[in-house]
Amino acid sequence: MPTMSRTAIKPVPLERVIQSKVWGGHHLETMFGIRSPDGQPIGETWELFDRPEAGSALRTGGTLRELMQLDRRAVLGRDVRPAFGDRFPLLFKFLDAQTELSVQVHPDDAMALAHGDGGKSEAWLVLQTLANARIVRGFKPGTSRAAFELAAHGPEIEDLLYQFAPKVGDCIWTPAGTVHAIGPGAVVF
Repeated sequence: MPTMSRTAIKPVPLERVIQSKVWGGHHLETMFGIRSPDGQPIGETWELFDRPEAGSALRTGGTLRELMQLDRRAVLGRDVRPAFGDRFPLLFKFLDAQTELSVQVHPDDAMALAHGDGGKSEAWLVLQTLANARIVRGFKPGTSRAAFELAAHGPEIEDLLYQFAPKVGDCIWTPAGTVHAIGPGAVVF
């Protein structure tokens, strides 16, 4: 465990968590040398995280959760607020979405609080795209609640979603409460 002080801590390397997924690919291996231990496609890697169910392990021993408990200010600095549950406020991960991921909506803080968690906004930095790459972010302009409710349980919903082909270098902000999906053909951080 690194030595803690009231002013700062030294950088600490973290253990990566690799998650094999059927929708993943092998692009993180060609881009960064990240290999799946079982050779399966990698859907995502968690590089830095502090969630209720688990958190980053430090290569020097201990966990990010323990660092936060020892001296939150040394980890975050004086002007950064922790996330819900006094946790590290960011999650860094790579996603290699080579097939379509499900369309999702993450809760905001108020809605997540009822389930003992904080809300989830996302920002994606596009690292690689294939010819078929696609991002869903929100609804097309002019989509009414009535149109959404009519289409919500059928394939017609696809016609209401705002979809586009991302470009490498795009940074896509997806605030909590926004309908979204990544893939196919996109690697994002």
